[in-house]
Amino acid sequence: HREAVGKAEEELQIEANSKVKDVMDRLVSRHPKLGGLMRKNSIYSLNRSIVDEDAKLSDGDVLAIFPPVGGG
Repeated sequence: HREAVGKAEEELQIEANSKVKDVMDRLVSRHPKLGGLMRKNSIYSLNRSIVDEDAKLSDGDVLAIFPPVGGG
């Protein structure tokens, strides 16, 4: 994901009552290369707890987006 965006971190101002999926929509609109890559395969960590796209965000929250873990 970092390669598609060109940086490791990005700070966003979001509307009140936003959810993780709203942030994802915004990131994909800013960085079209992310496309379905982020949506299908990502793991979301909100303040160091794993969450899904419906998690609500609050002021000061830190959302981390991780690629899927692979292996075998």
